[in-house]
Amino acid sequence: NPQGLVKSKNYIIETEHGPQGGDEINFLEMGKNYGWPYESYGAQYHAPIPESTLPTVFGSHNEYTKPIYAFIPSIGIKAIEQLPESQTEFPNWKGNFLICSAKGIYRAEILIDPNPRVIFTSLLEDKITLEPPSKKVESCRDLQITSDGIIITNGGLIISRKKALEAN
Repeated sequence: NPQGLVKSKNYIIETEHGPQGGDEINFLEMGKNYGWPYESYGAQYHAPIPESTLPTVFGSHNEYTKPIYAFIPSIGIKAIEQLPESQTEFPNWKGNFLICSAKGIYRAEILIDPNPRVIFTSLLEDKITLEPPSKKVESCRDLQITSDGIIITNGGLIISRKKALEAN
């Protein structure tokens, strides 16, 4: 189930719900098949898909284009956006991607050349203490990033480095 799309330079990156573990980040290319409903790194949690003439292979991704990253266990993946290279709010995150999920917001660094791959992913932390948040992280369905790099979620949460520094 595709959840988010973002255009980055001349590339399109997609987030996709997988069945029970196996949420994916895909680097989309013309003519490629990403497997569903025939393959998934996730596990079966329902009866076979009735309209499918072939059985679904779970826990594998050998016959179709592999995702560049799979969250196992699943995070309930949603939207994806990219921090602008020009933003000044989070200088070390320029060009990184933010991914909404049922478990919170993840930051991912994705390299494209020579082969697309995720080299880093982390749940956003409390940047004041540099510890994981002590309360349940807000579930996120969608977000927008201003040209300065301030992050605004569908729940009205505003994430900015300046707010964290003012709190000290």
